[in-house]
Amino acid sequence: MRRCAVTLAALLAGCLGATETKSPVIPDGTPVYRIDESQLFYAFRDTSAGRDIILSWLNTPTVAPLLGYNCLGMLPDGLGDSTGTFIFAWNGPNTGFVERWIGTTADTAVAYFFPPEGSDQGTEGSYVVNSAGELTLNWANGIQSRYFQPGAILTFRTDTIVSVVDVLSRGDSIREQWRVVWTLEGQNGC
Repeated sequence: MRRCAVTLAALLAGCLGATETKSPVIPDGTPVYRIDESQLFYAFRDTSAGRDIILSWLNTPTVAPLLGYNCLGMLPDGLGDSTGTFIFAWNGPNTGFVERWIGTTADTAVAYFFPPEGSDQGTEGSYVVNSAGELTLNWANGIQSRYFQPGAILTFRTDTIVSVVDVLSRGDSIREQWRVVWTLEGQNGC
């Protein structure tokens, strides 16, 4: 429950004037997977307080675009290897909009797609892809959060990386869901 509540607070932190952090640099020649905002999905629902709180990412790139983007640089140990190192990097603030329902009142709010400055979101580590395409990220720094949290199911294909999260707490009173897709962009920085 605390993880979901912290995620809700962090997602909306953009409304409170959080500032942007400096992104790590992905070295040239590293395959770079960039977030595909057209496939971004986020939903949060809390029914534990006696009134529903519902957040849904507004996934309309032409009307409510994601400002900035983020990337995963995936550098294999060798040609064709299923192990290597990764870097999580970003460009711009990575803010967008959520539709927010509290009880019967709806509005929109600016939200950060990843934790703002002061968070402990990891930026690098090693990875392993098994024969079924399941991706494991072993973070060398920071924590796994949001679409990288321990409950995330990550898959790796030649041209895409997908993260799916479906977390319940307090029975089924609080539910958080993510689906994030990164597509291969080439071999230059984020």
